[in-house]
Amino acid sequence: MLGTTERCILSEEVLADVMSRWERYRQSTTAQQHHQHHHHHIFLFKKHLLLESWIDLTDNVEKELLYFQVLYTLRADKFPVTQMEAVMLCALRAQIELGNFIGTGMDYGEVIAHTLSPRLLSNVTHDAVAMHHQSLFNMDSQEAKQAFLNLIKSWPLHRATIFDVTQSFTSNWPKVLWLAIDESGVHLLEHRSRNVLCTYEYDYILNYSASITALMIITGSTRKQSKIILNTTQ
Repeated sequence: MLGTTERCILSEEVLADVMSRWERYRQSTTAQQHHQHHHHHIFLFKKHLLLESWIDLTDNVEKELLYFQVLYTLRADKFPVTQMEAVMLCALRAQIELGNFIGTGMDYGEVIAHTLSPRLLSNVTHDAVAMHHQSLFNMDSQEAKQAFLNLIKSWPLHRATIFDVTQSFTSNWPKVLWLAIDESGVHLLEHRSRNVLCTYEYDYILNYSASITALMIITGSTRKQSKIILNTTQ
């Protein structure tokens, strides 16, 4: 991952070769900019398609991987949370990272910043997090982590991979949408919302075609078809 650009490394690729190509890409893009910014690469170990039957939260390694992947998704603003859910998630993270509530002088700034996206930071107050953190007294870190994941799992599409997309094929929907892909099918949602506009199960998808910046999905039956074109940089 470089900046907002993310690409999956294939199993047959050599890691050093990928790093070399990305370094050349970074140098070429930086040279074209008037202002020099510091860039660095990030390696993310992710499950891109979470299959319920394959998830084993009794495995501490897998549980840890999924926990940090969820945190990354939250910080990237790819998971819809209400204000109350945001407070509860921050309080649970505080219990995991800081331990028991010890008084009103505790600083939750770093915990909140490392849990939520910048867009949501102003919606969560330290006092609200402190109140919920106090209610978690004596909950050990593994219990808090499980409670954190249980709260995430309350959304039916929590296993989906989310993409920011734009559409122009219908005026009935907003231009900017979320594309969510999980084991049950393909879903289009209002941007940063849990409101599902439509769902296409895989049996209903006849064909698809993808380019670097666009995705075309053909749905329906052999007698009547519908074409969906989505644009994305992701």
